[in-house]
Amino acid sequence: MHFDKSLLDKLTSIKYLPTLPHILLQLIKTCNAESGSLKEISRIIEKDPALTSRILKLVNSAYYSKNNKIGNVDGAVIFLGTNAIKSIAICSSVHEVFQDVKSRAGFNLKHFWWHSLKCAILAKSIAKKQKFHDPEEAFLFGMLHDIGKIILWINFPEQYAALLEKRKDSPDLILAGETQLGANHAEIGAWVLDKWNFQHEIVNAVFSHHHSMFSMLTAPPLAQFIYVANLLSSESGQKIKEGLTASQKIFGFTQSIAEEFLRQADNELQTMAESLNIVIEPFKSNDFEYSEDDREKEILLTKEVGDRSLLLSTVQNLLAATDEAAIWGETSQGLQILFELTSILFFAYDPESSSLRGITLPDAVKSEKIKDMVVPMKMEKSLLIECLQTRMITNSFSRSTAPAPGISDKQIVQILAKEGIACIPMVAYGEKIGVIVLGLDLLEFSSLEPQIKLLQMLADQAAVAIRVHHLGQSQLQHIQPERVVTASSMDKKVNNPPSIINSCLKKLWVKLARTDTA
Repeated sequence: MHFDKSLLDKLTSIKYLPTLPHILLQLIKTCNAESGSLKEISRIIEKDPALTSRILKLVNSAYYSKNNKIGNVDGAVIFLGTNAIKSIAICSSVHEVFQDVKSRAGFNLKHFWWHSLKCAILAKSIAKKQKFHDPEEAFLFGMLHDIGKIILWINFPEQYAALLEKRKDSPDLILAGETQLGANHAEIGAWVLDKWNFQHEIVNAVFSHHHSMFSMLTAPPLAQFIYVANLLSSESGQKIKEGLTASQKIFGFTQSIAEEFLRQADNELQTMAESLNIVIEPFKSNDFEYSEDDREKEILLTKEVGDRSLLLSTVQNLLAATDEAAIWGETSQGLQILFELTSILFFAYDPESSSLRGITLPDAVKSEKIKDMVVPMKMEKSLLIECLQTRMITNSFSRSTAPAPGISDKQIVQILAKEGIACIPMVAYGEKIGVIVLGLDLLEFSSLEPQIKLLQMLADQAAVAIRVHHLGQSQLQHIQPERVVTASSMDKKVNNPPSIINSCLKKLWVKLARTDTA
């Protein structure tokens, strides 16, 4: 990442900047190197008796639930793996670097490490749930995300103490107060990690952990993990509730799932702290209470109401669409907003050739790859054809190995660059309209399953819009000049086909709404 020049000027004025021990830098370099062997990593660790002791203590702790004791570094490295070893070594060494920092009024070091360690455990749990390639990385930078606070404390003890005391009842304003000292703790922490040559993704995650939730929706995974974990590990009940909301918005977690992460973190916190020789002390003013079982139902109900409101908005956009291309575009946008889907393709049914043909949308690169693709209805092995014939949603995840996936299915999965696909039929008044194809990974498919009903509702409304558009075009083609009363009225109708389509769609929507109410 690139720091603003004025910010760099302020950061470089900081007097005390901690440095990592040489042995730790050597260990990180070896762990990151492709040629680094487990034996080489073990030899580096053995040079530091304190680090060796902490690693052995942790690997044999209740945290890892091992039955057989590991008595040497080689065994610990093999059992934990290089990423976990690196994570433990960095966390332990960073704590050692700052162990002489004294707690005073306004800054309690035990509270600081409690929050940091809990954030690390939560970030790792979330990363595992999201199948992130390296959960240990999430743990490490959950642990280091607030390191800028200690650096502020060391360099500006009196000013920072005054700031913390003044803003203790308004924690959201502390960040602004830190900036008046030169830079806030997120900026300083990112700068320090950059100086320590950590990867840019990691530096960015620390830099952005106080950004808005809206910006986090499109942030890289590591930044999302730390953002949510930071809120959930707060001393404030209100912040924890914000974290629960963020976990639902960003990851789709129900409240019960997020609360289970909190319970696990509380159970693991003390064990992990003792293993790393970190003294912690929980905040006493935590006003958060775990919810009853029916809280999850309330959240799901609230989400369903919100989703239906968004669906209505999408339908209104379909009403305003002026042509078929606009209808496909509004449908694509509705899928992105309602279900946070990004890999979407459309196939329209062609009755003349009895086949499905790819639809190309503006600014949709992947749709360009299917502009000449044709899937004949006789190709029964295709999920797209099966979906339209049976008028049921099909997917490649729950399909048995026989029959084998069709050639077109494989080609579409390759185009979408996902683990599989789901196909939603588009049928209106008994007429085949087309198929929506969604590229999904397994985790995305699992998250989408509870929303299948809403997904089909959107597909149905899009199908109706396209069918009415076809009817409107057909009517215009059969209008004869002799049946028109005046030339001016004819011009008005022919030049304004959207008015015909919108009128029909509005009547259909009212009819559907009445049917649904009944």
